[in-house]
Amino acid sequence: MFGSELLVAPIVSKGVNRVAKVKAFLPDGQWTDIFNGNTYNGGKTVTMYRQLDSIPVLAKAGAVIPMAKYIEGNNPQNPKDLEIWLYKGNNSYTMYEDAPCGKKLFTDFVMTDINGIQKLSVTAYGDDGVMPLNRVLSLVFKNIQNGIVKVFANGKPVSFTADDNHCITVEIDNFTKDICYEITVVYAENAALDKAKELANKTLEYFDDEEEDIYDEYDDFDIDKSIDELTVSDEPKVAKETEKEIVKPDDKQAEAETLK
Repeated sequence: MFGSELLVAPIVSKGVNRVAKVKAFLPDGQWTDIFNGNTYNGGKTVTMYRQLDSIPVLAKAGAVIPMAKYIEGNNPQNPKDLEIWLYKGNNSYTMYEDAPCGKKLFTDFVMTDINGIQKLSVTAYGDDGVMPLNRVLSLVFKNIQNGIVKVFANGKPVSFTADDNHCITVEIDNFTKDICYEITVVYAENAALDKAKELANKTLEYFDDEEEDIYDEYDDFDIDKSIDELTVSDEPKVAKETEKEIVKPDDKQAEAETLK
């Protein structure tokens, strides 16, 4: 584990066709690669394939990953603008900041995911003078592609900016301590299947200059049929194994849930 939210699986074996693999045991729960969006069910050992420019870095379900949105040199000050990467699930996380003279600030994030509704509460508390004035909080729900968003501050609706270009992003201006912000995202259950198809075709493009979209051939996307089609194709073996990692779920429950 890399901290409490991430699991890193370095690849140290020689690759084939610019792709290498690693076997890693994942704890229980769902895990999402923060670089390519691949998802895995934990509680077992999985094989992950990566190209030369990437290694598996997996966020656990409900992960909260805070980052400075803008970096100017080696500035030691607490950042005014924060970008928080969020992965649907259930989890709690406390971010700690400090300032000279022993001042401290804590920000609690609580993630709750029930029946297609992801809820997030954010509350900052502690000493004055730690958080920069007019802080902007960008909340990026990395594995929710679209949905209906509502934001409340101490139970009252507040204005916000939302974007769903690639994933749901909610921006809160003038984030203030001692106020409980609650964000609700009602998301579409079938978004995961669309994401799997997108990732599968991107992988094929890496191996095939013609960028053949074999998963667009089927009006009713069928996982087994697609894998069978790939198996008899002329794609390199490593491409086939990579595709199976992305597209084929470990059991039929995942497919049934995405096709509801």
